[in-house]
Amino acid sequence: MLKRQIARSPQKVTNIEYAGNPEYKGYEACPPGYAVSVVPGKRFTAIPFDFSNIAASGTSKKRYTLSTGFHFVALQINAYGVNHGTTTENMNFTVLIRDEFTSQDLTKDPVHAKCITGSGKRPYNMPYPYRFLGGTTISVEIKNLDSSNAIDVYFVLIGYEEPATA
Repeated sequence: MLKRQIARSPQKVTNIEYAGNPEYKGYEACPPGYAVSVVPGKRFTAIPFDFSNIAASGTSKKRYTLSTGFHFVALQINAYGVNHGTTTENMNFTVLIRDEFTSQDLTKDPVHAKCITGSGKRPYNMPYPYRFLGGTTISVEIKNLDSSNAIDVYFVLIGYEEPATA
């Protein structure tokens, strides 16, 4: 059974590998009061989906295909939106995550960003871990609900990789 712990003091997470850029290795400070501790021996992974300049009332979709040798177990989601070209927060968008291998959406309908991550300052702990099988494509669709501003959205799935034989 999967175990996940949330520590109540600020900690550093080391050896983070961003799946979108395997050369990036470093550490990130977890939000104050929260730190992620995954199953020992599993490789912590964050899969970023960066959306730039989603037109007012527009929709954009990004895809990421997993390596066939590893499954990805998603534990957390984080998203943050800003008006395009500025640092002004704009969390007025919906998110739909799809597992293309099983043809299933992780939610019944698109979910407003504030329902998932609030202001984007803390990750959302998923109600249960979701395993994306190796070789599958994960798609994330963002709909801008703002009728007057284009937005940039930074979305990430946080979890760990495990060998496909597991």
